[in-house]
Amino acid sequence: LNFYPPQYKMSNISNELFLLIANLSQQRNKEKIISLFIHGLNSHLEGGNFRWIKKPRIDAQIVVCTKNKIYGEISYSKYYFENNTINLALAQNGAQMLAVIIERLEQEELASKRTQELEEKNKELERFNQLFIGREFRIKELREEVKELEKKLAD
Repeated sequence: LNFYPPQYKMSNISNELFLLIANLSQQRNKEKIISLFIHGLNSHLEGGNFRWIKKPRIDAQIVVCTKNKIYGEISYSKYYFENNTINLALAQNGAQMLAVIIERLEQEELASKRTQELEEKNKELERFNQLFIGREFRIKELREEVKELEKKLAD
């Protein structure tokens, strides 16, 4: 027997999904994030048979996207949400948060890659700068040598 009203179960599911999203936001591997999210949906919304589809179909069920990019689709059992719009809303909101986590991760990876490229270019510029400085000092030394030799020849 279930002694709790249906709202309690919904609240519990939304709390579990919230905690799942919070934990996923700490991950740094896109595939692992997606896998854990799908596993979480299947654990908390039993019977949905949720699956990840990398390339969304025209009739996609839940599209995982941000304003800038489509990441994939979450499919589920055909009639799972027929009488449960609350769980559908939870899954859709979770998918939206998943998209934001993935987008932020990709932005962090891009920023890290660009930072590394800039550091490498900066090191290269420092090497060239040292070469040019060394060349200028050598030119100065050679000019002084030439002046000394000209002086000796003049004497």
